[in-house]
Amino acid sequence: MRSGVRQVLQCAAALALATGCGRIGYDATATVDGGDAPDAPAACALRAVSLGRDHGCAVDAAGGVWCWGDNGRGKVGVTGGGWQPNPVAVPTAAPALDVVTNSGASCARFADRTIACWGADKGGVGGTPLGAVTPVALPGPVDELVGGLGFFCARLADGGVACWGDNVKGQVGIAPTAEPEDVRLVSEVTDAIDLEAGHRAVCARTARGTVWCWGDNRAGQLGLGTTSHDERPAEATILNGADELAMGGRHTCARQGGVVRCVGYNDRHQSGPGDNDLLTLGPPLATDAIAVVAQARTTCILARDGRVTCHGLNRGGERGGGTLARDATPAAIPGLTATRIAAGAHVACAEAAGGALACWGDDLTGGLGRGRLALATEPVQLGAAVTPDFDEVAVTGDAVCAAAADGDVWCWGENDYGTLGDGSFDGSPLPRRAIDAAPGAPITNLVASGGFFCGRDPTGLWCWGAGFPGDGSGGVHPTPIRGVTGTIDAVALGHDHACAVIDGVLRCWGQNPLGQLGTGEVVDAFTPTIVPGLTGVTAVSANSNHTCAITGNGLYCWGNNSNGQLGPGRATVEPAPVRIALPGDVAAVAVAAGNAHTCAIDAGGVLSCWGLGDSGQLGFDSPGTSTPTVVTAVGRVDAVWAHADSTCARRLDGLTACFGANGSGALGNGGRFGGFTPQRFGQIDAVAPIAGIGAGHDVRCAVRADGALWCAGRASRGALGPTLLGWTPAPVG
Repeated sequence: MRSGVRQVLQCAAALALATGCGRIGYDATATVDGGDAPDAPAACALRAVSLGRDHGCAVDAAGGVWCWGDNGRGKVGVTGGGWQPNPVAVPTAAPALDVVTNSGASCARFADRTIACWGADKGGVGGTPLGAVTPVALPGPVDELVGGLGFFCARLADGGVACWGDNVKGQVGIAPTAEPEDVRLVSEVTDAIDLEAGHRAVCARTARGTVWCWGDNRAGQLGLGTTSHDERPAEATILNGADELAMGGRHTCARQGGVVRCVGYNDRHQSGPGDNDLLTLGPPLATDAIAVVAQARTTCILARDGRVTCHGLNRGGERGGGTLARDATPAAIPGLTATRIAAGAHVACAEAAGGALACWGDDLTGGLGRGRLALATEPVQLGAAVTPDFDEVAVTGDAVCAAAADGDVWCWGENDYGTLGDGSFDGSPLPRRAIDAAPGAPITNLVASGGFFCGRDPTGLWCWGAGFPGDGSGGVHPTPIRGVTGTIDAVALGHDHACAVIDGVLRCWGQNPLGQLGTGEVVDAFTPTIVPGLTGVTAVSANSNHTCAITGNGLYCWGNNSNGQLGPGRATVEPAPVRIALPGDVAAVAVAAGNAHTCAIDAGGVLSCWGLGDSGQLGFDSPGTSTPTVVTAVGRVDAVWAHADSTCARRLDGLTACFGANGSGALGNGGRFGGFTPQRFGQIDAVAPIAGIGAGHDVRCAVRADGALWCAGRASRGALGPTLLGWTPAPVG
């Protein structure tokens, strides 16, 4: 992504800078049909704005540099980590002309055409504290900067190009290397007039009209006619003569006159019609264009008459049409007449003739500059929009499904793989009915993992979403799993495998590279297969690549054991069930598996956990243990839920405590602090006990015994309902 004048358009997105400009962002909460309401009619005089993956930086009219967002590794310019939802001043030694960000660092360019950087190894220049502004010595004055994933490139005043930083795909202009590179001159390019950077690729337009490209080419985005990685920069002859280039994550677009054509990755039609990647320029996306910009997987084009049309990915509203529709037919953004456009990874902005600015897209990382995080660090009730009383809830990724008291299943959030079960791929913050249960046949035992959901009714097991492990099916509607007949007592899902207790017998199916199916082998099973040696199975839990079950003879676990999550006192893969003894060898009555840890409750209500503990998910101060260890801090419990790297348990007094990772606020404790100390999931259990909990990437939802549904965490793609949105699908300005 480039710095400079095109990025200035993004100042609409930005900020309450403490420069006397006043607030430029927004006050209202995003709505389903229009996003936020503006509160500042006049634009702030910013020289430049650049957006990285989860942080941004701006240069004000006086040359001051301001950054905001995720400060991991100091890329916002202050020491220490954490999130900076409001802009903070970066202590540069001189006023800046412009600024550019990449995925882990930021750089500013000054009037003397030198640069300084801060963040992850300063973009390849290490040796000073994270967050410290560090000059970067380049072989000449700098006229332009661009950045990608972990690297930067500079266009020098003499037409040369110098790059530094991450080089796993050869993006600094030399053969790929595992370690970041110091500043390297790109010897093949000596007369560059313009640079563009994608995720891990760079193209340069030269004064001769030629285009030279280098770096990642796995989708053919370099325009070389192949998907091979050249060791050195090569001339992309099909791009020669371009007046403008735009590079997305893995696609490149060229504008020549008014014609825009693209090459490379095309999974969401960002490069043209069809689903196949393009090794040569595709058919024209426009014939009357005056500008083109690219988001990660979206292309936006400004026409001569001011229309803006976007093609490609739309799961966060990147196309600006007011919906999250996934259809391939592009349309001009309603009500928008623009003079200039700009794009970040998942946001875009346009400037109208009078200077008014409008922005749209995925605002999860603050790209639209509303001065807040799309987080709920305390549980919020999904109210009027979610009217049924619920009995169960399950979460995977950024999708939520809940089983209502009448047996129906309602789903909302992201829908990339048909995860909502409504027959579409369009996400929604509003609940959609996935299953209209027949009378007397309610859906129960609702579970989720790996982008799909399953639930049982008296006729069998129904699943939908990202392919159902092992049975060869999958789709956008709930579908019965073949081979699952009889009375289903329990169901569990791992990332790529599933298990069901049928008439007391445990059957598993799906992928099996680490023995998670328990068959004693590491061979995949495409139909439900009996786990040998287990009788009288009453409960099963799975996550990632390990599985545990409670039988008449005790607790057994098998599969991946790299972190001791199986509990036998060793860390070796176990493809067959191994009996696990809880402290005192008391019988287990409940078990819950996380990604790399496991917890179980014994007959006396004592909770024990084991496995990886680096985020506090075990409930005691330990990096990990391979044997079950009592969690004394939580007291006696009667229910436990383990998720990726966190755990929740319901105490005998009806209160629920959670512990573990909390970067998104999903523990519901009012902040983003986690750890091994048990903390209440808000105060929602003061009214009625929590009956069930589900958690995905960054969100946790709980159903109370009275049917109320509460969620906490990052409001990603509608997972927390319509009140909190992490995106704005229609332009606001």
